[in-house]
Amino acid sequence: MNGIGALVAGPRTGPGEGLMDVSNDLGFSFVRHCGSLDGLSACVAKARLCFVLFAETADPRSYAGLLEKVRAAKSRAIRFLPVVYFCETPRPEVIVTCLGMGFDDILTMPFTADVVRARLRQQIGRTISYFETDTYFGPDRRRLSGKQTKPRRGDGNARRYEISRSPTSGITILREKVIGAEPELAQASLLHPA
Repeated sequence: MNGIGALVAGPRTGPGEGLMDVSNDLGFSFVRHCGSLDGLSACVAKARLCFVLFAETADPRSYAGLLEKVRAAKSRAIRFLPVVYFCETPRPEVIVTCLGMGFDDILTMPFTADVVRARLRQQIGRTISYFETDTYFGPDRRRLSGKQTKPRRGDGNARRYEISRSPTSGITILREKVIGAEPELAQASLLHPA
């Protein structure tokens, strides 16, 4: 994980402390506790790519504010950061909640360095599809069912991004497409600034 930073969100004790220990064992360039968007901005300035690792809490929705700030950031270097939830007790309702919140991955026990490193590497060096609607921003989950279905939408149009993440170049938007828009809206589509 050389050249990549890790930001750990959650309590400084218990699961948060354990996640800090695991993160230090993974060989990240740096590991910091993070509780705000300002902390994310400072870390992204230090490394081209950072992971945001969320320690388990009684209710993952307690992270909604921070996660929404990440996903609504104007900077693509923050907006498309890989966000991962670490779940010690994987209950179905927790997994469903995390999927709906737009986490890139949800890791369950055991949190060995080899297992975590392998899962995190899946977020680097490949094309990843994201969808944005008025009610969801996160990875394309349709691949999980093996079906190609239309993305869920709220009341508006959807936007599909194809991105790539790299420790050397950071986050690159490869393609962006407005889905279900009037033709003039699709032509007016602009990428978010770096």
